[in-house]
Amino acid sequence: MVRHVVMWRVEEKEGLSKETILETLKRELEGLNGQIEGMTHIEVGLNYNEGASFYDAVLISDFVDREALTFYQKHEKHQHVANNFVRPFTVARAAVDYEY
Repeated sequence: MVRHVVMWRVEEKEGLSKETILETLKRELEGLNGQIEGMTHIEVGLNYNEGASFYDAVLISDFVDREALTFYQKHEKHQHVANNFVRPFTVARAAVDYEY
């Protein structure tokens, strides 16, 4: 199994509040659940402790193997969400992938 963890810091943009951006990011990413072969779990947590952290959101997703993670990353549904609801608002990103 492979775990894919990504954290983002986002900024207000295009007249959207940070809260709206984060809620949309969460809804759209979690909406991929069951949509991409090889992904066994996906969740997004939104940081409520604004004063103590650099990041606003974290994605935790699990895959059957490294190939499934690669498939997910290139998948058109993931790319649609990333290109429309994540990347335009991201000012910082960190990621870790590991086998467990």
